Parts: sequence; C-alpha cells; structure tokens
Amino acid sequence: MAMLHSCCNLVLRACMCLAVLSALTLGAAAAPTVWTGPLLAFSKAGGANHTLPVNQDRLTANVALTRGNTQGMINILGEASFSGISPAGTEWATALNNPGDTIAAANWAALDFTTWTAAYANNVSANILNHNAVAHLVADDVYLDLAFTSFQGGGSGGGFAYQRSTPVPEPATATLLAISPLLVPTFRRRRIR
Repeated sequence: MAMLHSCCNLVLRACMCLAVLSALTLGAAAAPTVWTGPLLAFSKAGGANHTLPVNQDRLTANVALTRGNTQGMINILGEASFSGISPAGTEWATALNNPGDTIAAANWAALDFTTWTAAYANNVSANILNHNAVAHLVADDVYLDLAFTSFQGGGSGGGFAYQRSTPVPEPATATLLAISPLLVPTFRRRRIR
C-alpha cells in the first residue's frame, strides 16, 4: 500500500511539473523574442565570395545576412541578389524613420519598421555608419540590435562589418533545476515492529 501511495505521489508530481513546463513554453511562444545577449562582431571582406558560409552571418534557420560585391545587404537564404525589399524576411528601424524614439530591440513595440534601404533614408552610404538599427527577423519574430561599423560603397567590393546582439541563453536549465526536487521520489523507511 505504501509503495502504491509513493508511485501515485511520483506520478502526480511529474504531471504538475509537465503542466508548469507547458505553461511556461506556451507563454513564451506567443511573445516576440528580443535578443539582448552579448554583442557579436561580424564582417565580410571586400571581394569575398558572399555565397560561402564563412561570409554569411547565420542568425536563424531563415536568415543569413551577407552582401555581394556591390549593392546592399541580402538574406542569402531567401534571395540571390539585392532588390528594393532586401534583405528578404527582415524589417528595420533606425532613428531616421523613428525620430525621437529609443532605437533598441527592447523598445521594439514603440518602433516603426520598414525596408533596410528606407530605414537609412534611402541613402545608405551616407547614413549607415551613423545610425544604430533594430532588425526584425519576421518569420522568427526576433528583434535584435545591430550597428554597422564599416560599409564599402561605390561598387568597391561589398565589404561590411557590424556588431549585433545575440540570443539570451535559455533559462530551461535553471527551470529544470528548480523543479527537479519535485521529480525525485520520496521514500520513507518503514519501521519494522
């Protein structure tokens, strides 16, 4: 009888833990993801082959930013060359299209997003180094901070460099550690009389 009680107690605890984890997962899935982790620097040298993975910044399964030897940024996973809506699957915000607003991924809800070119007031060469940006990866619903530190213009090889925020490490490990005592069965020694 005591063994049955112990097993039922264990099953009940496991169900409670699964319910808590499900609630946490469902709640997190509905909200956009904001990358506020440590900055990562990425660069592509002028003249480098943009079709090689080493010259692409793979942000997610849907977005890898790079640039050919001329023109603007592209998402090589969604397009082969630059167009007026490049990089495909992204939206951008800068102070040029959001005057007076704080340009930060954490402030995404207050920002207006547009194409990459329009975010730099249709004058990328003059504006790209002077204005931080927030990029929205549309299919992934991810917002991240990005600041260009170099950008070769005039068809001189397509080199560029930027710093961007990264994902914040998932708290799943901490959550599991916090609930693990609930999963461990409690055994009592029975007194023998």
